[in-house]
Amino acid sequence: MARVTAIPLVLLLTLPLSAEAADLPAGNCAAPRALTDLSRCDFSRQKLAGKDLHGAKLLRGQAGEHRFPQG
Repeated sequence: MARVTAIPLVLLLTLPLSAEAADLPAGNCAAPRALTDLSRCDFSRQKLAGKDLHGAKLLRGQAGEHRFPQG
């Protein structure tokens, strides 16, 4: 019985992520930052090591689908 009630709880917990991702401000591709929408940027061959991109949307698709978790 616990398994049946856990599934709806998981779904409810993921709903805020979708709304949150849609509200991200557009990011600057030349100076990427955390909590911005960078989905239109091409980071091919760029060195992003050490950059804080937590919560940034990096790929196109549904809101919240491809985001780093906030720590």
